[in-house]
Amino acid sequence: MSEGGGYCQITLDAKLASRAAPELYERLSGHKDDTVVLDASKVEQVGVLCLQILASAHKSWSERGLEFEVVDPSAAFRESTETLGLDLSLIGVATMGEVQGGA
Repeated sequence: MSEGGGYCQITLDAKLASRAAPELYERLSGHKDDTVVLDASKVEQVGVLCLQILASAHKSWSERGLEFEVVDPSAAFRESTETLGLDLSLIGVATMGEVQGGA
C-alpha cells in the first residue's frame, strides 16, 4: 500500500456492458491514490470495454505502487474473461499462488 492513500471498496454492478463503461471509469478515477478493492460477486454480465477499463486500471495502480484487486469474481465474470482469452491476473484477480503467499 502507498503512504497517504486511502482505501476504497466498490461492489461492481450486475451488468457491466459497454453502457456501464463510462460510470465504471468515473468511479475508479475518483480513487487514483487509494487502494481499490472491487467486489465482483454480483456480476452477471461483463463486456469488453469494462474489462479494458479494469485491465488498464490494474496496470496503472500497479505502476504507482498501489493495490488494485478484484475479489470474489462470479462465475459469469470468470467465464467472460476466459472467453475473451484474458488472464484474470491482468485485471486484479489473485491467482491461487498469490492468495497462498506465492508469486
